[in-house]
Amino acid sequence: MGPSAGPEPNSVAVIGTARAAAEEGQRRRLAKAAWDCSGRAPHGRGWVGLPDMDVKGDVGGAWLWVSMSLAGPEEKLWAHAWRRLRSLGGYFLEQSTCILPARTEVIRDVRQLLDEARREGCAGQMLRISFTDRAVENRIIAEMNAAIDAEYAEVLDRLPAFFSELEYERKRGRVIYAEVEESEVDLVRFRLWMSRISARDYFGAPGGAEARAAVEAAAEELAAFEAEAMGAEASEPRGSAPNGT
Repeated sequence: MGPSAGPEPNSVAVIGTARAAAEEGQRRRLAKAAWDCSGRAPHGRGWVGLPDMDVKGDVGGAWLWVSMSLAGPEEKLWAHAWRRLRSLGGYFLEQSTCILPARTEVIRDVRQLLDEARREGCAGQMLRISFTDRAVENRIIAEMNAAIDAEYAEVLDRLPAFFSELEYERKRGRVIYAEVEESEVDLVRFRLWMSRISARDYFGAPGGAEARAAVEAAAEELAAFEAEAMGAEASEPRGSAPNGT
């Protein structure tokens, strides 16, 4: 379920008027709808300003509007900020502006990012916002879920190679500890990958269950392979102890 539609006393009301269209065109219209028609910063018609230092705690159904400067020497810093915001699952309306669910952990991470940026002399702000048009909000949530599902699909595309590798080693008679260790490294990578995706899966993208089940199936297959390796090693004949004289 997405954030609640009703604005809170200290929130910014975002007036959404975008229609369904191609992704880039839709994002541009959403950005245009979110800003005051006069082109001013969000303190004009339809807005109630909220200083970013007042955003604290878990604000429930609200969203965050995060904007940073792209000017001059700050471009390198922006590349770092862009990666951080992408890793949080930011929905970008423009290159330097994104929205995120106002979850406690997201607020903490964005605040830290903005603090770092300001120490370098870069401009940035974080505002709490809520939508007055629930249809636009739902469309954004659907797009965010689709992006997350694409990431889950990538995990599912890569996992067959994991199973194939174990089967290949079985066929060539290399059910040994060295292969267990190698595949265990791959499994750790898959789990780390999944944990990063899950951390930005704010609305329960439908592909998550299948991806999680597939990774667990990989873990079970590796456990079976390890048991085979242990059994094979235990059945190997041991050298005779030297006779005493």
